Amino acid sequence: MDLLDLYWQYCPNVQKYLSDEIIEAHIMDGGKLYGIPKPSLSDKTYAIRADWLGNLNMEVPETLDELYVVLKAFKENDPDRNNIDDTYGLCAEDTLSTVDFIFSAFGCPVTPNIAENWIPDGNGKLTSGLLAPGMKEAIVYLNKLYREGILDQEWMLIKSQAWQDKIFTGKVGFVSTSFQQMVSFTESKIRENAPTCELQVVDGIKGPGGLFARPMQKGFYMVSSISKDVTRPEKILEFIDFLMTDEGDEMIRYGIEGLTYTKNPDGSITLHEDAIKKYGMEGGHKFRQIMQSTKIDVQPASDPRAPELAEMAKVLYEGPFYPAPT
Repeated sequence: MDLLDLYWQYCPNVQKYLSDEIIEAHIMDGGKLYGIPKPSLSDKTYAIRADWLGNLNMEVPETLDELYVVLKAFKENDPDRNNIDDTYGLCAEDTLSTVDFIFSAFGCPVTPNIAENWIPDGNGKLTSGLLAPGMKEAIVYLNKLYREGILDQEWMLIKSQAWQDKIFTGKVGFVSTSFQQMVSFTESKIRENAPTCELQVVDGIKGPGGLFARPMQKGFYMVSSISKDVTRPEKILEFIDFLMTDEGDEMIRYGIEGLTYTKNPDGSITLHEDAIKKYGMEGGHKFRQIMQSTKIDVQPASDPRAPELAEMAKVLYEGPFYPAPT
């Protein structure tokens, strides 16, 4: 169903977070819009098991060389102190997106798994991300981690959910997460199996010469389409637009007030952990997969790490962005 006119009429709140350029890039067939893009800006980062660092008397790594030493120790030196050889330095999924920090450290803003990602070549033209400077060196580093058993040996067979399941076992020392969900989701889930888990954000691991290139973004992720057989599409669009209001955003992030969270007099939020787990709300409501605003909100706000994480999360507004939203 063509949604272009309906979008402009019924989605004013979506329009606050979605640029006209992105909408224009999705118009086809002589001016038709077949799906509403979901605004998406990445606050992705990485976190390390600070409790493991303490057990091994090691410092937070800042470079790839330092990280290699730490990850090797996580694999070989029993960081969880259970006298069993059952830990990994690093775990990944088959898309490489969960280890893109390695490519960033060699100056690559993209990973080699998506050949259609085109990037500026520095001369006013575009080139394949596969040809980005530092790409070969990043692959060599990743291969080294794999050959030495530091990287989970099954990583090329692992899909997203299976990768998360491995992370949540509490047997991985360095994990992909986000500034906003490091504490409320990633650490919370790991603690179900490893109660002593304490994560510390590690953003911007540097490679040779101090290189670090933050991964490129598109500004959107997937689209929501409506069947041509729907008789009242405006009602669906009104709901999608509601998800982008303050009220809708609170529902997506925290659930139902009084059931899964309490709003305190000072405006802060207290999550009801038991209810959150009961209703599968870890990391937010599943509606967030359809539409969610790009506001920054780190929970629980009472966690002493929250202010720093919220400040660091502002990188999601900085890009860099692909030359065209394709």
